[in-house]
Amino acid sequence: RDISKLMNVFVQHSSMSDAENSMVKSPVEWFVSVCKALAITPSKLANLGRAAKYLENLGQLPFYPPNVGGWPVDQAWLTASSAQYRIQFAGDLVRQSDLTWLKQIPANQRVNLLADWLGVASWSTRTQQALIGAQSDVSRLSLLAICSPEYLVNA
Repeated sequence: RDISKLMNVFVQHSSMSDAENSMVKSPVEWFVSVCKALAITPSKLANLGRAAKYLENLGQLPFYPPNVGGWPVDQAWLTASSAQYRIQFAGDLVRQSDLTWLKQIPANQRVNLLADWLGVASWSTRTQQALIGAQSDVSRLSLLAICSPEYLVNA
């Protein structure tokens, strides 16, 4: 009856980190998870129409699927143009968020804290280097983290 033991076995199972079980977040899933992480209520965004336009540019405007089969999945969301729109969208969301709590954390602890905050198991060496380079600027650091491959792809 020890739930913590069950959860440890479940979370540490090899299938949890197997790339075969990874899933790319769709634009709407990414948007919702970013809003949750940044404590933003989507309906209270400064410009809801702009958010809808970003989602449309990313290829997933809610309630308007491309056909009766719905939207594509996984790698279809990983394109050069979607990366550009995602970065712009992320910048807009970061500007509307309150990152005071992150500014209060010592700069050298922010990268590891962001992994926990976003539910990322670990950063790749390349991503970690980029994040460390931005750790003194919490807005840039947050933007890079929510646009990182590790955050976009759930393993």
